[in-house]
Amino acid sequence: MARGNHTTVTQFILLGLTSEPKLQTPLLIIFLMIYLITLTGNLGLITLIKTTPQLHTPMYFFLCNLSVVDLCYSSVFSPKLLIGFLAEKKTISYSACFVQHFFFLVFVTTEVFLLAVMAYDRYVAICNPLLYAISMPKRVCVQLVAGSYVGGILNSLIQTCCLLPLPFCGPNVINHYFCDTNPLLKLTCSDDHLNELLLVTFNGIISMSALFIIVISYVYILSSILRIRSAEGKHKAFSTCASHLLTVTLFYVPAGLSHMQPGSKYSLEMEKVTAVFYTLIIPMLNPLIYSLRNKEVKDALRKATAILCQLSGGARNHMYLQKHLSFLRSCTDSSSDSSRGKFREAFGEHQEDAKSWRDRNLTAWRQRRCVCAVPAGIAALPATRVDLILHLASYSCETANSAKQTAE
Repeated sequence: MARGNHTTVTQFILLGLTSEPKLQTPLLIIFLMIYLITLTGNLGLITLIKTTPQLHTPMYFFLCNLSVVDLCYSSVFSPKLLIGFLAEKKTISYSACFVQHFFFLVFVTTEVFLLAVMAYDRYVAICNPLLYAISMPKRVCVQLVAGSYVGGILNSLIQTCCLLPLPFCGPNVINHYFCDTNPLLKLTCSDDHLNELLLVTFNGIISMSALFIIVISYVYILSSILRIRSAEGKHKAFSTCASHLLTVTLFYVPAGLSHMQPGSKYSLEMEKVTAVFYTLIIPMLNPLIYSLRNKEVKDALRKATAILCQLSGGARNHMYLQKHLSFLRSCTDSSSDSSRGKFREAFGEHQEDAKSWRDRNLTAWRQRRCVCAVPAGIAALPATRVDLILHLASYSCETANSAKQTAE
């Protein structure tokens, strides 16, 4: 197919991060681990927020959506990047390239808006705490998140539609690991100064507007914190903003370096380095930042871990007790002297097992503040710090003696 005197490009070649063969396997392992940590961390944080009633607040609603964006954001690049480390020909079709470009802009713009929304949320919570519930009802939170996604889609549509009409007549080699705007502009056959200007204008307006909201919000937040008299109150107010401030800094610095300058004046090698941070590293770090620095998230995670411990411990103890119950029933049903002798001989072994079970539970209680769960029927027995098996054994002995006396 021809356009003018040029052949239209039907696919692109992605050079990736490096062309060194010796580095392909180590980089594959590193970025596979980064992607797995990103999936685990963000899915875990989303699940924790959804299943913990204490986290059903505007702040964690926005954080949950940030994790969704990070999850989708990372998945736009990581699979193709990982496949590129294994494949000899790192090609991507024309349509797939622009689909990747479209979703990249959707999620990066949505994240920019979400960070601004989260800054505004912190401003309302700290500067107007008494009006927080009225100012940030669920309806407003949903509208703010929906507006962030709509803004991301509109910006992506505008920039992608401006790229689509441009002729790509070769070469078709993209010096990047994904279809970013600047590398694509370098491959066009037409004058791209207008598109560069459009790129800088749109990215500048969006980034600077969101950054302006963030800066103004934190100016008011800092002013309110300085008016707090107690040191504990200041620390508590600042701790609610520290994670968000760190996330904003880690995102804006590399993303700003990568997209706020015209492509003709910017090093693509430097862009690849900065792009790794805001496309792959930041989505991995965000759930860790909000988990390790947030007391409410840590408390919810600790409670979830305790519940899992109880569930797994309860299943193990139930199997253990059922095994010994079957033995005790067999001894109780038999009234012969040999069986009772066998029961007494084996009782010592069960007693040692019982002490081990008790010690394990006491150790678990001291270390993790959780104790293995016990089935309801057995928990009703008087066994506070005494072995359950000993109680069952005593009960079985009494039952056997009563049955013998009745028979006589």
